[in-house]
Amino acid sequence: MRDTKFDPSDFEGTLNLDVYLEWIQTVERFFEVNGYSDENSFKIAILKLKKYAHLWYENTKRQRAKEGKPQINTWSKLKKLKNKRFLPEGHTRDLYLRVSSLN
Repeated sequence: MRDTKFDPSDFEGTLNLDVYLEWIQTVERFFEVNGYSDENSFKIAILKLKKYAHLWYENTKRQRAKEGKPQINTWSKLKKLKNKRFLPEGHTRDLYLRVSSLN
């Protein structure tokens, strides 16, 4: 697998839900296939943040430092904060309703 050249795309911070979810799924597959730890996945993910997403991350980092909160240093924590910012409120509920209506 190491011979395979695959590099997940950058994330610019779009509010397009489909683009965001596709990016999350792509980077998670990349991390899984390469066996990256949560900490290494975080390091790679922040390198993939561009434009608005990069500004959002830097601002979030500064705000957390001001508030005395611990640094973000894992993919799990970064993803949780990104979901809070880039997923619309009620997204999980809407997905559940869509899936239940399929039955």
